[in-house]
Amino acid sequence: MISARLAPWLGALGLGAGGGIILNSTKEQEGEHIVLAASVPSRQQQVAALSTSRPNQPFDLLVIGGGATGSGIAVDAATRGLSTALIEREDFGSGTSSRSTKLVHGGVRYLEKAVFNLDVGQLKLVYEALQERRDLLDNAPHLTSTLPILMPCYKWWEVPFYWAGLKAYDLIAGTRNLAWSRYLAPSESLRRLPTLAENSHDGRSLKGTVSVADCVDCQLC
Repeated sequence: MISARLAPWLGALGLGAGGGIILNSTKEQEGEHIVLAASVPSRQQQVAALSTSRPNQPFDLLVIGGGATGSGIAVDAATRGLSTALIEREDFGSGTSSRSTKLVHGGVRYLEKAVFNLDVGQLKLVYEALQERRDLLDNAPHLTSTLPILMPCYKWWEVPFYWAGLKAYDLIAGTRNLAWSRYLAPSESLRRLPTLAENSHDGRSLKGTVSVADCVDCQLC
């Protein structure tokens, strides 16, 4: 749903087979107060609005697909003053966006590739993902929340391996770090996550877990 405070600048027109929430807003200046009026146009009104495009006066941008990416592009373009049209074959957010986990990680999996493959490009992805995660938390704190993750270790070497790797990840994150990773004993791990398997499929016992706050549970879509 689009915030009403974006309404005065929103020029995006939406058209989906299943319908959608579109803001058609006006603003009136009354002294020092701005009054916003928002209404949801009918499908006929949306079709009519889309048909206003002419060769000599086309839309600045046509976005095909009303999922998380398409909707975000449309809103961003509209807030920049572009005349934007958004079309969707089905209902808004009914495709891939409805099936995603809504989890946003900070790029920890890229760090392993950067180290073992000596790949600078993968390291850059870590920094980029960390910044995107931080921006998401700052821009939409009411729609995001930190999600702790437990990495189970069933072999003794996995404990120092994951602990050292995630500590390096903490240092790289710097001020963008959500929480310091730490080792949890088997008893504490099972207390926090009772469904965690005490033994692996090959019979190895749980040696503990490494807790990391890497993912963000995002409800933007």
